[in-house]
Amino acid sequence: MFDIFEVNKLVRESYAEFVNTWIESSNSASKTIGWVSPLLGWLKTNIDVCIRDSDSLTSILVRDNRGSLVIIFSSIVHSTDPAVAEAATLLHGIKVVVDIGYNFVIFEGDCALVLNGLKGPIDLLGRDVSSLILNCHKMIKRIDMWDVSLVPRTADWEAHNLVK
Repeated sequence: MFDIFEVNKLVRESYAEFVNTWIESSNSASKTIGWVSPLLGWLKTNIDVCIRDSDSLTSILVRDNRGSLVIIFSSIVHSTDPAVAEAATLLHGIKVVVDIGYNFVIFEGDCALVLNGLKGPIDLLGRDVSSLILNCHKMIKRIDMWDVSLVPRTADWEAHNLVK
């Protein structure tokens, strides 16, 4: 005969051990990941911001499959809200890629809120962020194929260091 409470305890302990192992391996993997080039014919647009006392600095790096810089762009966003600054930077990045006429683009950054908003619902975002993401939706329709990639800062270090 088996004790259901003992089985339950063993299952929970095994699951907890599995989750902890998975988290540890994910964390160690994310620390070593670097920039990964896009496929031939695609561009990768890395975005990042640096929040300052009264505004934010933005950086946009557009690179091809060889890692060569196609465009490097930096500007100031008059907001200290990180999500607003990231959304404004993403919108700028989309405009830059549309202006140069590329149609296969991956937008990469470290702000899950903004990048997920580009692909999913925006009803949980604040008014200012939602407005910027709606503008991103309108602009990105001019790109044939696109995707977003959420990356750790270690993979986005060039864009990050540009604004520091």
